[in-house]
Amino acid sequence: MTKVGGKGLGIKCDIRNEDEVAAAVKQAVDTFGGIDILINNASAINLSPIAQLN
Repeated sequence: MTKVGGKGLGIKCDIRNEDEVAAAVKQAVDTFGGIDILINNASAINLSPIAQLN
């Protein structure tokens, strides 16, 4: 990606954990000086009916 001018940073982060979120934001800011785009690519799947989800 960097060969064509793009930059990215993959960070494993549990968004339910406030400390992990703060650490991820800090890592992005330290690396790039700020955040322009954020992609949340969660991969948890629960196939239960909506009424049963908590």
